[in-house]
Amino acid sequence: MKATRLALLALITGLMVTACSGDKDKESAELVKYKNCLETETSKLLDETGSNFEYAKEQAVQLCAQLKPATTP
Repeated sequence: MKATRLALLALITGLMVTACSGDKDKESAELVKYKNCLETETSKLLDETGSNFEYAKEQAVQLCAQLKPATTP
């Protein structure tokens, strides 16, 4: 009886840990993709237009808006 309870507890705990940690990787991948887009677009705008950094950053935020994850720091 104790072995069955222990095995069940271990299984439930393992599933909870796996399920909770899976979303973290997905969010971080989305965030990395968004940050890469911002960096790339800002660089392009600075090279192409010769504008200042703040303007280029604002424009990059608008261009990359569809990639922005729901929770960004």
